[in-house]
Amino acid sequence: MVGLGTANAYSQEAVVNGGFETSTPDVGPSGFPPGWMSSDTTPTNSGVGNDSAFANSGAQYAFLGTDFGQTTTDSLSQVLNTVAGGSYTLSFFLANDSGVTPNSFQALFNGFSVFLVTNSPAFGYTNIVIAGLTATTSTTTLEFRYLHDDDFFRLDDVSVQGPAPGGAAVPEIGATAVFALPAFVGLCLVHFFQARRRRLA
Repeated sequence: MVGLGTANAYSQEAVVNGGFETSTPDVGPSGFPPGWMSSDTTPTNSGVGNDSAFANSGAQYAFLGTDFGQTTTDSLSQVLNTVAGGSYTLSFFLANDSGVTPNSFQALFNGFSVFLVTNSPAFGYTNIVIAGLTATTSTTTLEFRYLHDDDFFRLDDVSVQGPAPGGAAVPEIGATAVFALPAFVGLCLVHFFQARRRRLA
C-alpha cells in the first residue's frame, strides 16, 4: 500500500548523537554517548559496538539485547527538545541478528507506541520511518524498548525531524514524501514506513 504525505517545509534534527559515533565503544550502558539513557545495568547486554561491518553507516552502532533467560524489557531513551503541537518524523535503522525467541523491539514517541516487532526472524538493517508524530510539550521522550534472549538488535542512524524550538528552522530538501508500508511475514504488529524524498525543482 502506498500513500502520499506532505513533509514540513522546515525542519531541524532533534536527536543528539543518533549515529552513536561519539561514544566510547564496547563498555555497556556507560558507553552510550551524551543524550542517551539506558535502563540496562549489565554491560554485556547493551552498549555501543565499533565494528563498521555491523554499523549501518559510520563505525559505531548500538547493540541491544542479549541476556539468556531474559524476561524483562530494557530501554534506551532520549529526551528531545520539541515544539508543542509540532509534527515530527522518526527514522531509524534496525537489524535483528537472530530469530530465536523471545525477542521484541518497540519504539515509543511521547509515551505512545509507534512501532513494534515481536518474536521476529532475523533481518538486516531496515529503515523504519514514521511520520506525523505530534509533540505535546517542549520536551518529548523518544524511547526504544527491547528484549532478546539469544542475540542483539542493532540500532543506528536515529533521527527525529521537525520544527525547531524558538522558531529557528532549516529548509528541507524536499516537501513531498512517498510512504510504502510492507510487512515482514511472521511478524506481529509491524509497520515499516519507507520514505523517499525528491529534490524540489
